[in-house]
Order: sequence, then structure tokens, then C-alpha cells
Amino acid sequence: MEWIVCAYVDCPRNGEPIQKRFYNHTRYCSQTCMGMDKRGPGPLAYREARREELAANGRAWYAAHKEERAASQAIWYEAHKEEVATRGTAWNKAHPEKRQAQRARSRIRKQTGMTKEDKELSADYRLAIAHDPCFYCGETAVKMNNDHYVSLANGGTDHWWNLVRACQWCNYSKNKKNGDEFIEWLVNQ
Repeated sequence: MEWIVCAYVDCPRNGEPIQKRFYNHTRYCSQTCMGMDKRGPGPLAYREARREELAANGRAWYAAHKEERAASQAIWYEAHKEEVATRGTAWNKAHPEKRQAQRARSRIRKQTGMTKEDKELSADYRLAIAHDPCFYCGETAVKMNNDHYVSLANGGTDHWWNLVRACQWCNYSKNKKNGDEFIEWLVNQ
């Protein structure tokens, strides 16, 4: 590959000025131009057509390099410990209601006394239901959340049998209601 010096150049598709070129690959001015290519579909079309394959390859790589990633993250954390603590403190001060809710959920999870096996089962179940539709309305919205059928605020646990998928609207609307109460509320609306 030949090096091309970073410079202001024109987009090969529509002539708009862009800042850089790397090697012999052209940087286009927009995602639209990047998707068009004389040789066929561009990188966006390639990724879109092979979304599942690329995701599976990524998961396999992460699984194969788990220890290396953990070591790298630990090294980064040690080098940036003060920065992380400062950022966390600032977030906690800026979002006191969210922090209070986090602490309440943490206390409830500790009170339920889940074993290590229970936690692993719950984590596996979350992955298993990751592509399920909303339990309450059946929507397959882009933004989905894991929800506790019996809410944590009402004594529900984080066990796998208490987890369902919910679209963002249902999850926020449900609030502290239990699943039965929320379904009844939905029907009466």
C-alpha cells in the first residue's frame, strides 16, 4: 500500500471537500457516498448484508480473547483510576435520582440471596431472550429492555424466572407495577 499524505481533497463522488486520505483508500464526504462504489456495494452494504455473520465472528473473538481483554482493561483502569473515580462522582452528583434507584436495586439483589449459579442462570437467560418481542404488547421495537415481571420495588428478584423482555415504552410505563397489574392497566386503556 502506498502512503498518501493527509490533505484536503475533493470527494470522488460529488466534489465536496474532505480532509484526509489514508493509504490508497479514499475517505468520502458522507455515508451516502461511502455506500456507493463503482465496483459494487460499498462497506455499508457489505456490513448490512453480513450482519449476523460479523456479529458471530465478533462474539467468537471476544470469547477466545477473554483473558487478554481482562488484562488490558485492568492495565487501563490502573492507569486511569483517578479519572474514572472523578467521572463517577460527577455522574452521581448530576443524577441523584438514578443513583438512588441503583442503590435500591443493589440492596434488593443482595437481600434475595442469589447464589452464583442463580446469577449465571439469569445472565444466560438474559442472552436467550435478547431477541424476543415485548412480553406485554408484542412489539419488536429497536430499543428493548430486560424487565422484572414482579418489580424489584415490590419484592421481585433478579432470578431468571422473573425476567421478561419489554419495549422501552412498556418498561417505563410499567414503572413499579407488577406484570399482572400492568397488563390489566394496558387492557383498560
